[in-house]
Amino acid sequence: METTKAIIAKNVKNLVAVINGHVESATVAGVTISNIDITRYVYHFRVGGFDVYVDEIEVLPDTVRLICNRTTIGFLSLMEE
Repeated sequence: METTKAIIAKNVKNLVAVINGHVESATVAGVTISNIDITRYVYHFRVGGFDVYVDEIEVLPDTVRLICNRTTIGFLSLMEE
């Protein structure tokens, strides 16, 4: 079993790859994150049948803040696999 630090590091690496455009999508903490460019949205988060579109994400030490129109609409934990 991986340590929490290793899990966070792996999730941040996957997330940064999406942000920088090195990959089109990645799975972070069981959530598929895609870099898209439709209308005003930049990122698409999908878990199960739940879809979230945001225009900005902020990587914090152990979470990701999901931002839409300069308003925080949710957080994603980076501590899960």
